[in-house]
Amino acid sequence: RGVPQIEVTFDIDSNGILNVSAKDKNTGVEQSIRIEASTGLSQEEIERMKAEAKANEESDKVAREKIDKVNQADSLIFQTEKTLT
Repeated sequence: RGVPQIEVTFDIDSNGILNVSAKDKNTGVEQSIRIEASTGLSQEEIERMKAEAKANEESDKVAREKIDKVNQADSLIFQTEKTLT
């Protein structure tokens, strides 16, 4: 018995394909797997994401404007405190 010694090799090619192999050094048994990158988003997923972006466009704009105003106020307070000290 004892502790198994397994040699694992990872290889990623320029196309994003991952090849993994594992070999048991005691028995010589080897297994490998090839994992290919997914082809990306389906057209349905893209359309859903575009619709969500469009639906949130106005609220995102309002939130962005609010954050900008808070940042301007913080900057003004900082400059005022700096001037007074």
